[in-house]
Amino acid sequence: MSRENELAADLEAAEQVGRGEMARALVMVEVFGTRLTDLIFAPLQKEVLGAIKAPSPPFARISDQLAAIRAPGPMTAASLGREHDPDSTHPPLGQRLASLGYTDISDVGEVQASAIDQLLSPNAANELALRFDEEWRKKVQDWVSVGR
Repeated sequence: MSRENELAADLEAAEQVGRGEMARALVMVEVFGTRLTDLIFAPLQKEVLGAIKAPSPPFARISDQLAAIRAPGPMTAASLGREHDPDSTHPPLGQRLASLGYTDISDVGEVQASAIDQLLSPNAANELALRFDEEWRKKVQDWVSVGR
């Protein structure tokens, strides 16, 4: 039922912004989610498992890797190579695109601006990232310090 609701929500959104723009948004979410996993979260998880001190936090890593995350190149290839999690409440990307009338994954083109740049002032965005990273660092340091 959750997957059916998600497909219906995709169609509703497509009525608001157009099928092409909705398909582009779905591809971007899939691609950038894959890139964040590959470039940020998988390496971070490995570091945390063997850490004796907190590694660099997620937003700092994202900031350092922003060019690689946004790089045009093999966007769709990365997301297509992933197996869909059968336990996910989200339908697979291919099914979501098919419900919008697309059989192929379209090229999303170059990212012109990020949502955070459009929604928050630079100071607010930096403050939020710094606060999150500091809280994250404290929690992780407590976790890796257990057993000393």
